[in-house]
Amino acid sequence: MLKPPERKSLSDQVFDQLRDNILSLKFMPGEHLPSERELADILRINRSSVREALKRLEQARLIEIRHGEGSVVLDFTATAGFDLLRHLVTGSGRLDFIAVRSITEVRLVIISEIARLSALRIQEPELAGLRALTDKIAALKNGDDAGLQKLDFEFFYALARTSENLALVLLLNSIRDVYGQLAGHFSAMFRNADRRVYAKLCDALAAHDESRAAELAREHMEQTNRAILALYAEDQPNEEQVS
Repeated sequence: MLKPPERKSLSDQVFDQLRDNILSLKFMPGEHLPSERELADILRINRSSVREALKRLEQARLIEIRHGEGSVVLDFTATAGFDLLRHLVTGSGRLDFIAVRSITEVRLVIISEIARLSALRIQEPELAGLRALTDKIAALKNGDDAGLQKLDFEFFYALARTSENLALVLLLNSIRDVYGQLAGHFSAMFRNADRRVYAKLCDALAAHDESRAAELAREHMEQTNRAILALYAEDQPNEEQVS
């Protein structure tokens, strides 16, 4: 379950091990972690590194350090934030299908609403910036999935800022922090993406057609989501294997 860290930052490695054990439910909600002294003995490291790791776990809302009781594991589904998804996606060493699907589903809902609001509120200078990104996308070579992925995020992030909805922009910031660190795992989303959607979306924005803008954004998200989910669903064990 736990092993002595090997190199570099000891506190980072302790944090990673404890976090992964909590996320994989090897430490269950309500369970007490070994004490600071016991962890230092188990991992054969100094207590200051353990103490720092425990503080980070508490900041991530994975544990609660209670005076006189020690560190109690929390139910992360009720306490943790969106940034935890990054660890859930790859915590087992392979992409977790449920976590990937969760990211794609929230992406679909958020981006289609952003497009609708942007159609209501976008100004001409902002539209010109989106059209410039559209031109960059059109100039990409066929097969440049990584390039399209990067510009796609830039396009929809710029679109979010035109929506004038601060909550959606902040939420997209959280998605960016997770998605950006896992970008290589998601480039397959754009392998057969329809590049014409960006120009069509700009036309809908220019016409302030909110329903058309939302429809185009949703169709694009659905298409790219299907591509990534189909790819990683193949790696999931079937019911016979599970049983």
